[in-house]
Amino acid sequence: TMVLSAYSFNYQLQKIREYRSKKPFMSWFMKNFPAEIPVDEAIIVFKDEAQPEGTIFAVDGRVEGFLPDSSGLVVAPDKIFYRDRDYQLDAKYMKSIRIKPENAQIFIDGEATPLNSLSIIPGDTLRIHAESGHPSLHAIKPFLATESFTAWFKNSFPSVIPVNKITLEMQDMPLPQRILRWLLTGLAITAVIALLLASLVYLYYQIRVRQASEKMRLYWLYRLSLLTLNQLGFQRIIKTPLEYAQTTVDPQFDTQFAHFMNIYLKTKYSPQALTAEENQFIVQFKAQFKERVFGKYKWWEILRNFVNPIPTLRFLFYV
Repeated sequence: TMVLSAYSFNYQLQKIREYRSKKPFMSWFMKNFPAEIPVDEAIIVFKDEAQPEGTIFAVDGRVEGFLPDSSGLVVAPDKIFYRDRDYQLDAKYMKSIRIKPENAQIFIDGEATPLNSLSIIPGDTLRIHAESGHPSLHAIKPFLATESFTAWFKNSFPSVIPVNKITLEMQDMPLPQRILRWLLTGLAITAVIALLLASLVYLYYQIRVRQASEKMRLYWLYRLSLLTLNQLGFQRIIKTPLEYAQTTVDPQFDTQFAHFMNIYLKTKYSPQALTAEENQFIVQFKAQFKERVFGKYKWWEILRNFVNPIPTLRFLFYV
């Protein structure tokens, strides 16, 4: 099979009327053109070879990831080499291509490496150059510019292109870009910690309440209660803990927080043991306090207050 590209400026051909017929073009062509058409130049653009050899296809680009079965790579191409010419794919219609090495090997710094040993870290830029002289690609009819190269490539090439050789190069990230990446990562981690700070401290206090001895359990219950009230906007500023319980908390929530404070202060400053009634109150206090305080709010109001790190920081450093 041979494909020619020819053109003519012959005066006799210029006298033929423009094709505007509803008839098929070839019928009109056979009727109006001479049997032997004079041309100024003819070029052979494609000729079948008995044994096709050599590189017919190559791609330069960036590795985006592995194929689903990890047998090849997904590549965002910068440049396509095909039959001794360079082309570019329109990213609007074809953002990536898929390639598969025949021997499942790649070359990194000139050394052959199994493809399954490659790891791709998100954010890294891995440059790729792949070449192919596969017979199936030689069998593809050449691109004749009757349509866009992207459309022709998409319709003509296999969905996974066999390649003979893959060369990879890790592209070093510029120092300013690396610093920016570290800063953005640090800011993202800090933001997440800030949003979760109150919840993490609340969870920590709950663990301490469960694990503490009897005397220390009251202290951690006290801290847990103060944190809960603090996040909901009831900060203890200049009042004593007992005054705060009597004048601020109990009138608002009816939690018997003042009674709890009396028991807590008794264990802190008095050698007397708690009575059975006081022990029973302490056992029930945590659940009833949580129910009565959180019961005054909708879930989204609680969430909104607990993702605010400012009162949490004030509580941790000043209360």
